[in-house]
Amino acid sequence: MVLRRIVETEIRRVKATGEAGHALRFDCSAISAPQGDGRPWILFVVLDVGTRMILGWHVAESAVALPGYQRAARDALAKLDDLSPPIWATRLTEVEIKSGLDKEATAKLVERLDAAIAGNVQHADSDARFGRYFKKLVGGKLGLLSLTPARTLRGDALPPNGDMTPWSRSELETHFAIKAAEYNDEVMREKQALASGALSEIPADVLELLQIVAELQ
Repeated sequence: MVLRRIVETEIRRVKATGEAGHALRFDCSAISAPQGDGRPWILFVVLDVGTRMILGWHVAESAVALPGYQRAARDALAKLDDLSPPIWATRLTEVEIKSGLDKEATAKLVERLDAAIAGNVQHADSDARFGRYFKKLVGGKLGLLSLTPARTLRGDALPPNGDMTPWSRSELETHFAIKAAEYNDEVMREKQALASGALSEIPADVLELLQIVAELQ
């Protein structure tokens, strides 16, 4: 009986890794679009590991993480009902949050979230490896925009062919919104082809975590 319970638990764990809401990643990285001062725009995202969806995103002028993640979480909450993944996990089990310039504030947020939800919340606090979750789950490029992680904290943008023509916020947001929606649609088509047709609800911990981040002061 003990062995059977262990096997059943492992089967449920493996199954959950492909479901929405099982694990989330908060990531940030410089991208190849220049600002007016030559610095790159910084992308903040909330990613779902099981489906590889971009749940929410925000582009910012600096790599200060908390306001970037706050706006990305708000974006995610506004879109959750429309994303409609085929299967939600029964609960959120793990979250990783990449810090930006505000490491101490990010560490405090991680502690707060870890106390608020049942899942494990970890702080990725290295000054390197910006954008690693995005690259692993989505890829190193989306539309005309490439990740340029080494320029997240300092240095000028690295646009294609050295073209430093600035991107306005509206241009950047319009382009990324279109490409992120196209990407999510493609991911969902793949998932729906594998889905059993069962309906499920967004895990309560996913909503609670996003609401806490979205309401940061």
